[in-house]
Amino acid sequence: MAESSRTEFFSSIGKKIDHWIEENKDVIDKINTEIDEKKVELKETSELLEKHFRDFAKENEDNFSKWKKEGKDLSLTIKEKFESFLRRNKNEEDS
Repeated sequence: MAESSRTEFFSSIGKKIDHWIEENKDVIDKINTEIDEKKVELKETSELLEKHFRDFAKENEDNFSKWKKEGKDLSLTIKEKFESFLRRNKNEEDS
């Protein structure tokens, strides 16, 4: 393939891509907006979970060493207790 043919070929592909992007600009913008909204939602959820976990840690500070002495799997125990803590808080908020 001659150099000019390759240049024309890639130029043609580039033009098709540019054309497709222009035709689908509304869809692309909508998707980008949805992504931005999800990022905000995820950040808010993350901050809320972080706050709840700090509260959970304060409430259970004495229990961590107790669970360890009992030979419990700390990561599993903390996960289960934290999920229970979140359910309890959700029920209190719903009341």
